[in-house]
Amino acid sequence: LPSGTQMWHSDGAYTLRPPTGSLLHCHIIPKVGGSTEFVNMYAAYDTLSETMKRVVGQLRVVNDAAQAFGGSGHFDIFTRTFIK
Repeated sequence: LPSGTQMWHSDGAYTLRPPTGSLLHCHIIPKVGGSTEFVNMYAAYDTLSETMKRVVGQLRVVNDAAQAFGGSGHFDIFTRTFIK
């Protein structure tokens, strides 16, 4: 696995059309560790106060895969290409 994928991430969130969901299939189950967590971000948003919803409602995010796929560069949202 690319080094950046072994931490919290959302599969494919950086793509033009993010996937509806993710699937997990384990080939080898470690005796210790190997925990996987799934999070419902709609439910997380619903628990925010109205003030915090207004704050985050004004934010804009650029989500790219630079860290997972090389550690440098970015995804150009205009050309839809990864630039080193």
